[in-house]
Amino acid sequence: MRDDITPDETPRRGKHLASNRGDHASTNATDTAPTSAGGAPRHMAVNATPAANVASTDGEPTDARVDTRERGVDQDRTAVTDRDETVGRTTTHDEPLSRTAAREERDGHSTRTSERDGDDHITDDETDDKATKRKGPPLLALILGLSVVVSLMLLAFATPAVKSGAKDMPIAVSGPQQAVSTVQAQLEKRSPGTFDVTTFSSADEAADAIKERDVVGGIALGKDGATIQTASAAGAPYSNVLKGVGAGLEKQGQKVTYTDVVPLPKHDPTGAAMTAAALPLIFGGMATSAAMFFTLRGSTGRRFIGIIGVAAVAGLAASAILHFWLDVMEGSFWLLAASVGMGIAAIAFTVIGLAKNLGQAGFGLGALIMFFLSNPISGIATGPSWLPSPWGAIGQLMPVGAAGTALRSSAYFDGHGAKHAWIVLACWALGGALLMALGKARKTTH
Repeated sequence: MRDDITPDETPRRGKHLASNRGDHASTNATDTAPTSAGGAPRHMAVNATPAANVASTDGEPTDARVDTRERGVDQDRTAVTDRDETVGRTTTHDEPLSRTAAREERDGHSTRTSERDGDDHITDDETDDKATKRKGPPLLALILGLSVVVSLMLLAFATPAVKSGAKDMPIAVSGPQQAVSTVQAQLEKRSPGTFDVTTFSSADEAADAIKERDVVGGIALGKDGATIQTASAAGAPYSNVLKGVGAGLEKQGQKVTYTDVVPLPKHDPTGAAMTAAALPLIFGGMATSAAMFFTLRGSTGRRFIGIIGVAAVAGLAASAILHFWLDVMEGSFWLLAASVGMGIAAIAFTVIGLAKNLGQAGFGLGALIMFFLSNPISGIATGPSWLPSPWGAIGQLMPVGAAGTALRSSAYFDGHGAKHAWIVLACWALGGALLMALGKARKTTH
């Protein structure tokens, strides 16, 4: 370093530095700077100022301060170059340090983003490898499990259809005591275990028992022969069995007449509307429970009100369709609405109560109970007495079977014979509501 620079040389030195560093803010620096010791020009820019302004305030020579500043800038350049070489590129020395740091930060962010986004370009083979590594049920167990489910479904629906028939079918036999005893003995001899006979003294008493659903039909004996009392509204199979008994009496030489005590409506002579009611009933309960569970999260009170509301409105709508529009059910409008509504409420409360405690597995269990257990043994199409024992009785303890009995009684028998069904439906609805409350209490406790 030269310490003997004269004051006259100071302005010229300032102009040379301004030219080498590329700073065009100063209008006084126009000359070319001298080269460095190695012959390369210096590229840093400083403002050239008059001699009076660059003089040191503490008496230190101005050239010494400038030279010291140049050495510091050179050190910064060296650090920047080393850092640039580390990330695989070289930064020109005339780039400001702030811009260099910003580029490094941007390049580093791009590198990290590329590493994160690398998973988006996984090939199909890599996806299969990852899927294989995931823990899951063995393929053989999955195949066997689904096969078992299909087999159980077939058994649930096919067994009642194949094994159903007249067994312990409740009928009435009325007339003189001696004639009643004779017919009763003949029935037991020809078809043991087929009939469960209740005796009455007159045909009118037997007819009342049929209308109140205590029996499904009867045989009225009198001086003029026998009268086969049927109730097609109770189920078509029972009428066919009783007509077969009448055919046997005719072969014995007796005069036989037939009367339908409780016939089906003329617009539905086969009772198809009753059979068709099963699926909407189950679906209504299942759909209501799912809608309330997933849309009204964390609000047990609103779910309760929602289920009651849907059951009431859907019951009224279904009753209006069956009673007024299709004219296939001639019973009380309000009893029809109550039976449909109670069926939907019992199913919905039960399923949502299970879901509240078991999560989504509760919906699976609810569907299993309603579709594959309660539905096949409900007896909606034929009545419970036609199902094999003990499945007919068990079906009446389930929501679908009880709802079917309540609907049939309301539609054709003025509500008679539905007391047990109303109790069962109320128990299922209340049990489901209690499960909802239990699930809320458990969640609050945790």
